[in-house]
Amino acid sequence: MLSKAWLEERRERVLEWLQRFHAQHPSAPGAPIASARLGFEPEIAAIVFENFAAVRLDGEVISLATHKPAFSAEEAQLLGKIESAFRSGGLQPPTPGEVLKLIPDGKRARELLEVLVKNKKVVRLSDDLIFHADAISQVRNTVTAQRGRRFSVPDFKDWMKISRKYAIPLLEHLDRARVTRREGENRVVL
Repeated sequence: MLSKAWLEERRERVLEWLQRFHAQHPSAPGAPIASARLGFEPEIAAIVFENFAAVRLDGEVISLATHKPAFSAEEAQLLGKIESAFRSGGLQPPTPGEVLKLIPDGKRARELLEVLVKNKKVVRLSDDLIFHADAISQVRNTVTAQRGRRFSVPDFKDWMKISRKYAIPLLEHLDRARVTRREGENRVVL
């Protein structure tokens, strides 16, 4: 059994570490949880983080519960530029590589793209295929309006005015989101 004092001491270490991390990386949504374990065994880290209201766990990322990423004016402009490129692509978006070439600092461009993914401004369907969230909403709305209907890939391509290159990943996304269900060569809108 672990003492309350022991637990509080470890939690305090995590809070201090996260405060330093956020001061050094204000635009990051958080730190990799493995880094925040501070050498604790995973089982001990799980105990430290369990019911710890001062931190927020999101998948493999940990942050202070009160942390909101802060961007400089330049970063905000670059985020807007990246987001705009995907938005203007609609249902035939540019590749991430094409968009990232718009920003001279490739490493920073990739970090900012991940911020947009994390904030759900864009949706990554694969390493080479990212849609703006508005385009995904448009697809969902068009498909859900057909509730109960059975359709084929060519039907979907006609509705969306897209090629198979985009249709298949979008349909797989809709299947995972339980908007549609694949039945043989067709899909059914749920």
